[in-house]
Amino acid sequence: MFFANALPAGSKQYQFLGVSCTFKDNWWLPIKSRGTPPSRRNWHSMAWSNAAGGFYIFGGYDGSSLNDLYLYVREAGKWWQLETDGAAPSRRYRHSMAWSDAAGGFYIFGGYGEVGSSWGLLNDLYFAREVAVVNITSNEGSNPNVTKPKAAVDFALIVLGLSVGASCCLLVVVCFFYKRRLLSQDDECQDFKLDNPLAVKNLLLYADVRPVRYKFLEEILRAGKPWPRRQEAQDMNMEDGQTALVTREELESLWYDADKRRFYQTAEGTVEVHLFSVSHIWEAMEHPDAWRYQLQETVRGLQHLDGLVWVFFDYTSLYQYPRATEHQRKSFQRALEHMHLLYAHDGINVLIIDQPTEQATKQMMEQEEGATTAVA
Repeated sequence: MFFANALPAGSKQYQFLGVSCTFKDNWWLPIKSRGTPPSRRNWHSMAWSNAAGGFYIFGGYDGSSLNDLYLYVREAGKWWQLETDGAAPSRRYRHSMAWSDAAGGFYIFGGYGEVGSSWGLLNDLYFAREVAVVNITSNEGSNPNVTKPKAAVDFALIVLGLSVGASCCLLVVVCFFYKRRLLSQDDECQDFKLDNPLAVKNLLLYADVRPVRYKFLEEILRAGKPWPRRQEAQDMNMEDGQTALVTREELESLWYDADKRRFYQTAEGTVEVHLFSVSHIWEAMEHPDAWRYQLQETVRGLQHLDGLVWVFFDYTSLYQYPRATEHQRKSFQRALEHMHLLYAHDGINVLIIDQPTEQATKQMMEQEEGATTAVA
């Protein structure tokens, strides 16, 4: 899976475990954003959140000190100024800010700001829980279900005790619960280790990742249709009535023969299952395979196989933005945490499509279909 759009001429591409990064010397990409951006400022803090799919900006200085909070969501390309509950940090700048996946929020410490009736250095510590971003769509202006993100940011002041004894007691308690959390996480991850033959099966079930059937790909290619998004694909059927995506029941019946190093499925007799992940670039913002070249190459690359062929293609197998329900958001997050299994596990075959659609093909399809891209 490549996290890059069409590659600029002269760019350099680096690939590891199916993840590709593209760099070009002295090349910047300007980002056009919507919404309510922060004012011009400096000495603010910024922290990235995988859970929110964006970053937070807090405080800073724009001629006066600030304590406002903003969120920029990358996939939406939009800013929100967040309302907060609780005791928010006072106006400040030159402070520090750090995101914590374990705590599910971010910490703000110190800086320069109000100290009583004067100004000076600060040493207070605050914690803010993650923002829940729900039902954000590209046409939110007319969508009554869109809610403005609100920091479930109960901003909480963490009191730093002056007593050494109290501080030591607090440290012991924190370490105890942190150790318990690590042990719990370790137990949970036992089934997702690369040397576990069934780790891929466990991940598909745990994260509700659904491979797509190869036969379905043949059908949509013949029909001139693109890869569907996961949200739509899960309700689609093949010509023979089978679901487009592999069902949970089929995944549960999957088993691994360690001697043959192959997967089998026993829902309808013992049938060999070929599990494939497609490693690819995103050719357009709207769709990874806007001209259906990757679909064509996937079908051509897998057509020789016998048995069942199940294909992981991120756009069709994972819930895409906007993820409107808690289940969709949790499913996506869980998949990201163990994504390496879908490209590095011994039971997975990886089909690499590292070439973009030829320009002549794009122009021909755009002329025939009367659109900027073949999926517009």
